Amino acid sequence: QKMDRLIQDILEYSRTDRLVRKDAEVDMEKCAREIAQDLKVSYPAAECSIGELPTVTADPTMVKQILGNLIGNAFKFSSKRADPRIEVGASIVNGVPEFYVRDNGAGFNQKYAGKLFNLFQRMHSEQEFPGTGVGLALVKRLIEFHGGHISAESEPDVATVFRFTLAPDAAPPA
Repeated sequence: QKMDRLIQDILEYSRTDRLVRKDAEVDMEKCAREIAQDLKVSYPAAECSIGELPTVTADPTMVKQILGNLIGNAFKFSSKRADPRIEVGASIVNGVPEFYVRDNGAGFNQKYAGKLFNLFQRMHSEQEFPGTGVGLALVKRLIEFHGGHISAESEPDVATVFRFTLAPDAAPPA
């Protein structure tokens, strides 16, 4: 099962080279709420707050993948805390919405943040937190496909926050 999941994740990552963006209006708040509601079934102890998120012009399927991975990671990596908390929000930075997903989970050493978005780079063991090491590389690729960027800040056993933008008026890469 692990090998099958890894193969599926690698195939999904490799297909991003051939994707065609089909932009539409995406209600980021509604999308985040639906994802969090689905995850709450598996992580009932987690408290998740979702702030007001703007609507953006982007590919809805790709945005769901981006938010699903980031919010899913927040639930997963905070699940071993007595009081798991996830927060999803946004602010306007230089006229562009900047979204964030914050959790109070396991965190990681900030000096390794540059490697976080590379394929198969993991900050925690498979035994501690299951996964393939493909998700954040895929997220980065989808965000960049929209002309945006992503960053992460973390402190071990304290908090992690992922911030990202989607450039709504940017043309997809050729």
